[in-house]
Amino acid sequence: MREPESYEEYKYQQQQIEDENAQREWEESQAAAAQAEIEQGDAEIEEMAKQLHLWYLEVTKKLSPDSFNHKAQKEYEELTEEQKIIDRYIAEKIISKIEEEVNQLKDEKQKNN
Repeated sequence: MREPESYEEYKYQQQQIEDENAQREWEESQAAAAQAEIEQGDAEIEEMAKQLHLWYLEVTKKLSPDSFNHKAQKEYEELTEEQKIIDRYIAEKIISKIEEEVNQLKDEKQKNN
């Protein structure tokens, strides 16, 4: 940046610097918020996946051994990453569907108000 020739030009340059810094801080805060939201979503999916697996274990106790995958008859933490993908996938779909339904209800409520 070149040297200002007047006080007004100096103030203008200072304002530009402040605006650029504010923009950068805003962008960084938005990125941090987005990352936190992703991490929260991942934690929510993982928690739901664990619950789904518990329900799987509950129901398979009532079934004949030929009706389910014996390799998945262990605690969630003991599953391989590949096995966990199934529970995570279903959990993500359930959460997505719930959010979709909630948003639809909110939209309908707003239209009625």
